[in-house]
Amino acid sequence: MDRELPVIALRTQVVLPRTLENVDVGRPKSKRALEEAQAADNRVLLVVQREPRVDDPGPEDLFDVGTLCVVKQVIRLPDDTLQVLVEGRDYTNSWAYIHPTGLERGCWVALSAVVLSGDIRAVGLVVPNLYPSDEVPVPGGVTAERNGGKVTFSWNAVANAPEVGYLLEVIQCLNGFAINASYATDNTSITLNDGTDCSVKSEGTLRSKNKLGYSRSVELPWP
Repeated sequence: MDRELPVIALRTQVVLPRTLENVDVGRPKSKRALEEAQAADNRVLLVVQREPRVDDPGPEDLFDVGTLCVVKQVIRLPDDTLQVLVEGRDYTNSWAYIHPTGLERGCWVALSAVVLSGDIRAVGLVVPNLYPSDEVPVPGGVTAERNGGKVTFSWNAVANAPEVGYLLEVIQCLNGFAINASYATDNTSITLNDGTDCSVKSEGTLRSKNKLGYSRSVELPWP
């Protein structure tokens, strides 16, 4: 990185790469970090605290792995909290997508667990395909409701699936631009910002996911 990035500590929320998330920023130190990011190139590091009850965390109170994010929008709430829309770009430590010769699938591996020759920075960016598993149930009962510039999607919880979560991959309209985004949630509903002033139609898919993999996708009934 060409500069030292400001850091915002999150009590419990985890922002993943390739996702858009709203993050509430209220602590003075976090607000200063946000101002520093906005004064430069809008890049900021989001790192989760080891102990959520710590009000003024130092470096020793944070996990070693964070997410590089780009600030997309800032809204000041009535209580002076800042609601910040961020886009997760990449984990800030070093991971590699390994595809062993002769095997159908690859996996993400922390570089601390492998020995590599050459410059890791020369390795290209890879976005792996999601391999569906018939062992992961497909979510059903998907509905959608629009309220102005927001769309709420709801669905039925999948049965007989341990530690299940859900993944939405969408094209949505933000500030007049159609963007690709991914959202992960453990809930059975989610509300997304979506304008109506884009030339490209908003659309997306929903999958359930757990340690066994991903289900087949279901098309979202975008209103």
